[in-house]
Amino acid sequence: MILYHIVEQEKWLEASEGEGEDYEASSLVTEGFIHCSYSEQVIGTWNKVFDRRSGLWLLHINPALIEARIIDEDLYQMGEKFPHVYGPIPLRAVVKACPIEQFLN
Repeated sequence: MILYHIVEQEKWLEASEGEGEDYEASSLVTEGFIHCSYSEQVIGTWNKVFDRRSGLWLLHINPALIEARIIDEDLYQMGEKFPHVYGPIPLRAVVKACPIEQFLN
């Protein structure tokens, strides 16, 4: 099963073209985990959290390549559990990255 993470294009390019081996969203520092979604949650997250903003990319992540804990949680009492990654995501775990609009096609 693939996990999905929405990120600003600039932040993804900075991480993927940099010298590091991991991707770390700002939420890892502020909340202690990286927000992810399952395929059926991506569009809802894009609508609710990102207001269908353009310039965003969707990371397709293989969870088997992540060493950090991944926990399905409903932290905001939304009636739906989302996968949260409690650590950095190795760049090698990102099996695809593309503009989020491509996910719709």
